[in-house]
Amino acid sequence: MGRKSGRFFVPFLFFIDASLMLMEIGDFVTTQIMQETPIEIILVLFAAIIVMGTRCGMEPLARVSELLFPYFLLLFFTLIAFIAPQIKVDNLKPVLAHGMAPVFGGNFRYMGYLLESVVLIFLFPLVKQPRHAAKAYIMGILIANFFLTIITTVAVLVLGPNITVLLAYPSYTLAQKISVGNFFERIEVLMAVIWFITLFIKITVCYYATACGIAQTLRLTDYRRLTLPLAMIMVIVALATMPNRPYFDNFVSEIWMPYSLTYGLFLPVLLLVVGGLRKRLGK
Repeated sequence: MGRKSGRFFVPFLFFIDASLMLMEIGDFVTTQIMQETPIEIILVLFAAIIVMGTRCGMEPLARVSELLFPYFLLLFFTLIAFIAPQIKVDNLKPVLAHGMAPVFGGNFRYMGYLLESVVLIFLFPLVKQPRHAAKAYIMGILIANFFLTIITTVAVLVLGPNITVLLAYPSYTLAQKISVGNFFERIEVLMAVIWFITLFIKITVCYYATACGIAQTLRLTDYRRLTLPLAMIMVIVALATMPNRPYFDNFVSEIWMPYSLTYGLFLPVLLLVVGGLRKRLGK
């Protein structure tokens, strides 16, 4: 019973994560792009795309990720290049005005987002070369943090810290400020495309891990049977988790971090320690 409950609750983390990201897409589209469109329509349409991607399996999704990654790099560095003339170094001042405590506090909150990458460990059994999986996992986290550091730093340099902290989507606002010769401007769609590419991959991976985890718990032969009913539940959960933006921000800052810390750090470390002890006792 303990192993079955563990198999259920770990995929449940991935399911909640996918629901939160789905709601972020709906909120982003309905507040920034299509204000008069009901958010339920956006959620249902994107959930349908997630279901189709999940049913294809991980190998096609991995190949799609490889194909889209160069376009992601092109759009990302195009955005940085066009916004670079508006960078003001004075926006970084004063540096460490309140000491290191706020820095550690912000990083501690960010840890909740970083630990979401534990979902990739769920895919290790599918890797054809398991010896390289851990190295690729670590390199992927480092590269992702590199891109996040760049976009965060540029947002602060251009918008300033006081404005950046108040914006729900500072990177999109950053793209709106691009203006080259009063001709090449209003290209914030580049940032929207980057968002859609990355969130599609992330949500699909979380959704796949959820479906496979529940299928293993229920001893089903095919996880695809669960994709459609889980999508219906995911839309409802997404609407329930964010009735408004302040509620969502409070949930992410106060609840999500310790929740993800439990399943993203404490349990994997505990399993690693137990596995090491079992090997030593076996020898």
